[in-house]
Amino acid sequence: EYSLRVMEAVKELIPAEEREREQLVDERFEIETAVKDVGGEWVEPPQEVQIQQGAPLARLLHNPVSLKVFQENLRLDVESLQKITEVADGQAIADAVGRVLTYLKEANPYFLVYRFGPQEAERMQIGLEELLRLGEWAAHTQRSLRIVPVRTCFSPVEGREIVQRQQGKFQDWM
Repeated sequence: EYSLRVMEAVKELIPAEEREREQLVDERFEIETAVKDVGGEWVEPPQEVQIQQGAPLARLLHNPVSLKVFQENLRLDVESLQKITEVADGQAIADAVGRVLTYLKEANPYFLVYRFGPQEAERMQIGLEELLRLGEWAAHTQRSLRIVPVRTCFSPVEGREIVQRQQGKFQDWM
């Protein structure tokens, strides 16, 4: 609650015309997953490895600041998560997710809580665990993966819905 109050105070310092320009509403997230079957067609993964917490997971994957902290500040190799739409290797994805989960469980269980709140953080962590299982399954069965986090929102300034299927870049963040 305190971090939310701090962020609201910071937002109040931004000039009104800039706040209006940047305002997006009705932000929603979802995750699209597919695996290549033996015939080379993209199909849904089996039910037992489907991601149920796709919205919170997609929200995390669309958060370049958090992914930058994992990569740059904590020196965890999460490049496969930063470019997940380009990575078809389930083992590479599982390895990156495993590093994040180890950090969250052993070093800093409040990393996501601080940034997203306790309920969303719990759902994000479950989504990461589900992604780990999917990646491991794909590696074990030698299947290619397609993971696409989707962010949808409405821009009142532009008067249109925006669908973002590519993750934001983190290189420009300090």
